[in-house]
Amino acid sequence: MNKRKLIFFVPILLILIGGYYIFDYYTGNHIEIDDVFKENASDDQVAEDQVAEDQSTVQSNEDLSLEPFDLNGDWEISEDSSVYLSIKTSKEEVNIRFSEVSGRWEINQAELNLTEANAIVGINSIDSGNGQRDSHVKGDRFLKAEQFPEATFQLHSIENWSTEWQSGQTNSILLTGDLTIKDITKSVTFETEVLPENEILKLKADTSVTFDDFGMKNPHTVLLDTENDVLITLQLVLIKK
Repeated sequence: MNKRKLIFFVPILLILIGGYYIFDYYTGNHIEIDDVFKENASDDQVAEDQVAEDQSTVQSNEDLSLEPFDLNGDWEISEDSSVYLSIKTSKEEVNIRFSEVSGRWEINQAELNLTEANAIVGINSIDSGNGQRDSHVKGDRFLKAEQFPEATFQLHSIENWSTEWQSGQTNSILLTGDLTIKDITKSVTFETEVLPENEILKLKADTSVTFDDFGMKNPHTVLLDTENDVLITLQLVLIKK
């Protein structure tokens, strides 16, 4: 390649590389979902915990002596909690995090129908790793945060609730209630795992909705296809009041 061709080629290459990184910045995923069950654990610790969990499972078949856990009473969603939206595109799955989550749970083990729970999510706490994209998502085309600064969930029913809970043992339940985003309310069911541990409740849950469910258009572009389904994931830590 002669010098003249090289001088012509290098700027084009730089433009293409720069264009790729700009495209990736605005369309790519920059947020990882934190797992509250493994919060603050290193990779080595997670591996050790898995070995210990496997050993514990074997031992529990021989000795069912886990410590009972009392869920009765008032619980509060702590600041360590987050809610995520996950959207699949033709490029990758993009996660959006909301860090302002609050709410109150009043659990009644003897009369489960008296159990109450709600959650409130601050829309302006949005973080997708890209400030311009955040402004776009919470703008008038999608979440309308200025007019509707909060999304809410109000519990109506629980399925598969155990009558006995033990510390360190995960239970799978279904939580059904009303999810309100903007001025639209829809009944949804969260598939939920609950882990009582060290006098707190850790909860992971997810459900799927669509853009249409809440009056939003699919944000596909010429360069990027977007699926209509949106996965909502709760990563909650509840503390007893």
